Amino acid sequence: TLDGDRMLVRAWNGARAALPLEMDDRTVVEFEPEMPPAFLFNTLFPPLLRRHLRREGKALLHASAAEVDGHAEVFCGWAHAGKTSALLGALRDGGRYLGDDKVVIDRDGCVHPCLLRLNLFGYNFEQHPWLVRRAFRPARYRWLSWWNRRAQSALRRPWSKGPLRGGWESVEYVTKTGLHNRYRPEALEIPVADAPVPLGTFHVLAPLPELELGDLALGFFEGSLHSIVELRDVEHQFFVTLII
Repeated sequence: TLDGDRMLVRAWNGARAALPLEMDDRTVVEFEPEMPPAFLFNTLFPPLLRRHLRREGKALLHASAAEVDGHAEVFCGWAHAGKTSALLGALRDGGRYLGDDKVVIDRDGCVHPCLLRLNLFGYNFEQHPWLVRRAFRPARYRWLSWWNRRAQSALRRPWSKGPLRGGWESVEYVTKTGLHNRYRPEALEIPVADAPVPLGTFHVLAPLPELELGDLALGFFEGSLHSIVELRDVEHQFFVTLII
């Protein structure tokens, strides 16, 4: 709702925050002590950051990026399309970290380090075993993974509707959140880029139902697309590599 020159928003727990409608050099966001940090970070700050970056000739992308051989590999796409997994593949092969889930690019085509923490889930560790020894003690990872798989198996059974179902949901929640965390790149021994990097390749990832080639070619990147150099289906994902 609007309140004069401010917009009032309410988080899922009822806590309120006030955002200014006009941008100044210094933007003040007021919020109640009960405001969840995740709501501030994921819901309130990105639009404010986009407004601020626009004044500097920059844009905030929903993407992940790594520096590879002096150029930025950017992986942009829908939620759960594989941005972090693609980023981890580039980091495994010697790339330097530029950002996960949020990337800043300027009008000159340079990608700036956006050193937020890596947001990793259990499936990221399954796909990239080299991360496991850097994030967990081996015994803890094996324990969490075993219980997580057992809980998921129980929840998939159609006859698992009795009193134990709630117990398995609790086990799955505890183990899933134990595997899911935000990690500083340095804590995972991942090198970090310390300066803007010129854009090299821009990848767009999306689940097959979300995107058709006609949408891409006719309007999605009209005016900025030089060539589509790769188009393939990777594990039921529509994977396009663009050269901008």
